[in-house]
Amino acid sequence: MSEQGSWPPVLTAERAEQIKTVVMAEVRSTPAPATARHRRRVLGVIAAVVAVLLVGAGTAAAYLRFASPDEPNLGYCSPTVSLDPAVWGQLAFGAVPDVEGNQSAFQAIDACTAMWRAGIVTAPDQSGIPPELTACIVDGSLVVFPDDATVCARLGVPQPRP
Repeated sequence: MSEQGSWPPVLTAERAEQIKTVVMAEVRSTPAPATARHRRRVLGVIAAVVAVLLVGAGTAAAYLRFASPDEPNLGYCSPTVSLDPAVWGQLAFGAVPDVEGNQSAFQAIDACTAMWRAGIVTAPDQSGIPPELTACIVDGSLVVFPDDATVCARLGVPQPRP
């Protein structure tokens, strides 16, 4: 490698390349502790942000899914599933609100059932009382539709607050 007695020993190009190869192999195989800590910190922040977004989305969905009518003791019975007030605007009914001032969906459905039974509400494709009535909030008004419980979601309108 070097002559005996010479100091510092002479570093040949071949020996320098060997040392460089060994050192670079070690560097590549060892993860940097700061990088791993940084990666964990970033993942922790991302997880926290995702959790906050999910909670916020859940709250927004619950808020948008339920609503109270603007007029708590006024409702409408629709002969068909329609968001058009011209279809159900003439078929209004009054109800007594609960102690908090809200009309119960059950009261509204009972009132509509009575209107269907009395023949006040009729539909060309419906004979007798519809098998299922569901209350929704349409533009601030409580409207009872002759359809199943999924009608509010299909129409994109909230259900009355429980």
